[in-house]
Amino acid sequence: MKGHFSFLLASLLLLPFPQIAEKATPLAPESTEVLTLAVHNLPVEWTKGGTRRELDQVTESLLRFHPDRIVVVSEEDLSQHYQAYLQGETTPASTIEEQLAFPLSQRAGIENLDVLSVDFPVKIGTEIQESEAVLAGNTLDQFLDKLRAIEFARMNEANKGSVNGLLRFVNQPMNLSYERTLYLSSLTALGESDAYLGPRLLSRWYESQLRLFSSFKGLNLAPGEKVLVLIEAREAAWFTDFVAQDPGLVHIPATSFLEVH
Repeated sequence: MKGHFSFLLASLLLLPFPQIAEKATPLAPESTEVLTLAVHNLPVEWTKGGTRRELDQVTESLLRFHPDRIVVVSEEDLSQHYQAYLQGETTPASTIEEQLAFPLSQRAGIENLDVLSVDFPVKIGTEIQESEAVLAGNTLDQFLDKLRAIEFARMNEANKGSVNGLLRFVNQPMNLSYERTLYLSSLTALGESDAYLGPRLLSRWYESQLRLFSSFKGLNLAPGEKVLVLIEAREAAWFTDFVAQDPGLVHIPATSFLEVH
């Protein structure tokens, strides 16, 4: 059975993925512009230069997009927290996600934050294990630790010790594709061979990506509207592809608005 997974893994890595658009799709009349900003849900303190001033510089750069709406993909509903932030009752959590989304939305005059939920791979795998008593040969915790180690090593080398450097690195089309391939290839080999946990997990994960994009389209996006989406890097490649392929949407590269320092 190991041969089955080795063949599946090799086949997966050879599959062509849709090209992630590096340039903005031509703007058509009545289109909605979508800027997808891939982030890693890491504490701002993880970056060497995670100061408020630096985050404000990134915010200023993103404001040049003039967003009408800001959408955050998160496991938690941040809507009420954002309302409390607007009232001066709380401060953003220490994640890049909130540290950018809250001040950016406030500066853009956006009263309500749109929040979309998605089932992350580890959550999906845990549900499969609990419901069917399937034990993974490589546990989900070990899998997550391994991927984090790879991601941290790459980003620590490339982010130049800054939030802006981290975001520019993560949002390069080549790196978005790498994130997806890393998860696809790793998930495929996960679990005991007779349980098929990896392939089933992949199927559920892709299904969750389709549901996420469907929820996004269900936000009643208006023609001519500009929407900025903050999303986990591992989900961003799928989402960006869906946006680029939708005739009513125009993909705007995040790197166009992140300054080179």
